[in-house]
Amino acid sequence: MTQQSHIAKLPDTDYLSVSAIQNDEIDLMELFAAIWQRKWLIVFSTLLGATVAVAIALSLPNVYTASATLAPSEEQQGGGLSSLAGQLGGLASLAGVNLGGSGATDKTSVAIAVANSRQFMVKFVRSHQLEVPLMAVVGSDKETGKLKIDSDIYDESAGKWVRDVPEGKSLAPTDWELFKEISKIISIAEDKKSGFVTVTADYYSPVLAKQWVDWFVADLNAYMKNRDQKDATRNISYLKQQL
Repeated sequence: MTQQSHIAKLPDTDYLSVSAIQNDEIDLMELFAAIWQRKWLIVFSTLLGATVAVAIALSLPNVYTASATLAPSEEQQGGGLSSLAGQLGGLASLAGVNLGGSGATDKTSVAIAVANSRQFMVKFVRSHQLEVPLMAVVGSDKETGKLKIDSDIYDESAGKWVRDVPEGKSLAPTDWELFKEISKIISIAEDKKSGFVTVTADYYSPVLAKQWVDWFVADLNAYMKNRDQKDATRNISYLKQQL
């Protein structure tokens, strides 16, 4: 038996390239005609989308932002306790104690870390009794500014939590829940170029947003001041014992 093979001739490459380009061409007149035929559908879809977007925006509660810009105090720039640490630096180094100075940790970074910590945030909420405004408020009245409390979460008349939680879980918000919510509302950040620190609060009430920022800054300053006083007292006591 004789085996025959047939080899098909491939089309010319240039012909394929030209055909592909011709097939990929778009007739702008046909495209414009297709769009014109469906112009009312396009107009209706656009108006419907805009109406839905406006309706959703109007239904959402207003959120107001309050912020405060802070600058490092003189104590962090060489005054106060830092100046005392510089004067006693030589004596302290002989005793093996670090009182700060150019090699000390940047207090601004420490303050930001403290402010963002769970311990400080939860203490801030608990000390100012912000549990209900934080966890149960869903908006505020645009005319009176009164906060709207979700009755399915907190019974204002009875003064107790009634929210739906899994069996065995506390009705009152836990520290972790409070930390997650307050972290969404209050934020603190540093501008590396200027060195300024900005504390921002976003809330349903402009009055409360400003008040929370003021409280937060005051609590943070008090915490850092108390921390510095404890460090200075501890270092001085140690130096007295060495002397």
